[in-house]
Amino acid sequence: MEYLQKFITTVEKGKKKNFTLVINQLEIKEVGVISSPGLKKGLETFFAEYRFPDEIQIDGLEDLKQYYQNLSKKYDYEVDIPEFALIRQGDKLEERQKLEEAKILYEYVVKKYPHDLNSYARLADLHRRWGNYDLAVRYYEQFLERRRMPFIEGRLNSLKKYLNESAAYAVEKAIVSSGIKAGIAEFQELKSDDQNKLYFNENDFNALGYSLITRGMNDAAIEVFKMNVEMNPQSANVYDSLAEAYMKSGNNEKAILYYRKVLELDPDNENAKAMLEKLKK
Repeated sequence: MEYLQKFITTVEKGKKKNFTLVINQLEIKEVGVISSPGLKKGLETFFAEYRFPDEIQIDGLEDLKQYYQNLSKKYDYEVDIPEFALIRQGDKLEERQKLEEAKILYEYVVKKYPHDLNSYARLADLHRRWGNYDLAVRYYEQFLERRRMPFIEGRLNSLKKYLNESAAYAVEKAIVSSGIKAGIAEFQELKSDDQNKLYFNENDFNALGYSLITRGMNDAAIEVFKMNVEMNPQSANVYDSLAEAYMKSGNNEKAILYYRKVLELDPDNENAKAMLEKLKK
């Protein structure tokens, strides 16, 4: 204790501005060559704010930069935004549907920490949702150049198959280039063509519908979900998606109609029950 008190006195006399001494006295004596838990505890206490606080909500990269600029002043050295903080906050922005802001965060990670694989996967997934397929393929491939992982290879192969073989992509191209009526016509033509080699898949059409919602094309999404209902009339999931699209469009009457259809096919569907309660209120 005498040695510790001398150390404290020396540090307090000579400490610089903004320097904080954390004393964590252990109740048991340290033995062996294991690194000091007292030192670790002190560092964790002093640098507690290095991990971005979960209770703070940000709206984009600039908010994170401001936080760590302030932290740099406190610590008296330049603190870079940790990559784990960037990825975590990007995920939170996605949860709030602030997708453009999340993209900017992930792009910053790619430049600042090019070894971080999370950023490539998230950018690929975002661009896939937006229909930017060339960019999605590029980011999946950049991920795989750094590490071969089966689930990313699966996503890339699934996307390539969608672009080359799926009827949903043919419908998507028609909608994007010429409008909803053109997409409906393309769907009907492909369905009636015995020589058509493109495959029709419930998941592809469902994913396309949600992708169109993400792009702000809700009316087109409704038509795509209706195509899926036509192809899969016994699937509760396709009615659930159609009901959600109508609800997002403000057509609560149609939303209620199709959520009830979900329960006809799947009486235990908790999401449909919850949405019906919400719509009734």
